[in-house]
Amino acid sequence: QELLTFPGHAEAHRVGNLLAGNMAVAFSPDREKLASAGADGQALLWDVETGEFVLALQVHPAGLGVTWVAFSPDGTRLAAASDTAQGGRALVTVWDLPSGQVLYTVTGLPNRAHTLAFSPDGTKLAIGEYGDFVKVYDAASGEEVLSLAGDHTRVLAVACSPDGALLATGGLEPPRLWDLATGQELATFPGHTSMVNGLAFSPAGSRLASSSIDGTTRVYAVDVEELIALSQSRLTRWWTPEECRQYLHTEKCPPQP
Repeated sequence: QELLTFPGHAEAHRVGNLLAGNMAVAFSPDREKLASAGADGQALLWDVETGEFVLALQVHPAGLGVTWVAFSPDGTRLAAASDTAQGGRALVTVWDLPSGQVLYTVTGLPNRAHTLAFSPDGTKLAIGEYGDFVKVYDAASGEEVLSLAGDHTRVLAVACSPDGALLATGGLEPPRLWDLATGQELATFPGHTSMVNGLAFSPAGSRLASSSIDGTTRVYAVDVEELIALSQSRLTRWWTPEECRQYLHTEKCPPQP
């Protein structure tokens, strides 16, 4: 049953390209506010209980479409990522709430800034870019603190583990797991046959779920030791070295029991 309708993005399906034409929404951590954004270039804040409009925030000065919105874990900040078009550069803007004051803007993003994720403690902000990078910024100042190594193509999803130690990324490439402190790649999870467009950790952080436009959702064991134990309980033979590299993410197979 529909409870409320939040108007305000009349241009969302008539401006910009396909991805920018989609709506981006996020609930505040206390579930009292809803942020919505679209191709009109605005992030709008709503009261969830009454449906009343609270605040309008201009994401990009050129009015480029918004691709993602995210609240900080304490609900005091809102981040929004923009599209890029007609020579304009994408950017990410972070506001103080409820004042609506701009705290900082992350610039220099060559392509669409497609996805955002705050770390659980609110100290870091991960940005996935539709072109070729994943970077992590100080969430208070907007200064870059980490750039994940390797090739990244069309990053559509990022997610932080509940303990803040890990970052998961996905897009045209399969889900990958990173050490959020060092930027070291820890694992790659195969299986999807098309782009990954969603990632989420379980509350305990022991599982990573990924969705894909191939029509499947996969759940992976994050802890390699647990994965080894699970595999041992199901295999009727021992692993080959290639299987250890692909599924256990290690160059050397564990010893046979």
